[in-house]
Amino acid sequence: MNVPKITVGLQQKIGQPNFGSLGASCVVEVQLDQFESEDGEAIEQRVRQAFARCRRSIDDELRTLSPATAKGPGCDNGETPPSPVSRPRGHRPATDKQIRAIQKIAGKQGIMLASELQARFHVTSPDQLSISQASALIDALKETGAAV
Repeated sequence: MNVPKITVGLQQKIGQPNFGSLGASCVVEVQLDQFESEDGEAIEQRVRQAFARCRRSIDDELRTLSPATAKGPGCDNGETPPSPVSRPRGHRPATDKQIRAIQKIAGKQGIMLASELQARFHVTSPDQLSISQASALIDALKETGAAV
């Protein structure tokens, strides 16, 4: 018996100083049972789940890659590239609850969180945000979801 499969893949790169970049990719293969393969909505749901799983994996991987482990051009001399983030003094970091909310909302909406963070705040992870930045991002993500 031929078992139907779905293959989902994502990749993402984030630019770094001195023309370097951080990158991650994910490929997930999902086997469908006989009933799922005949149900378009079930197939769409499995595809969404696979993409969400890949998004989380990529975000986690990019979060674990530090500038010290990702040496791009201009860092061949063994020096650590400059940090992409410098939070101003006196700014409180985002709370764990805010970070979880950001990840959950972005995942539900299919937003590439690392790209969104890079574009808006020049950071690669929500734990690099200040409490006020995290609050603003949550509001913006909720508005985006309401518009969809």
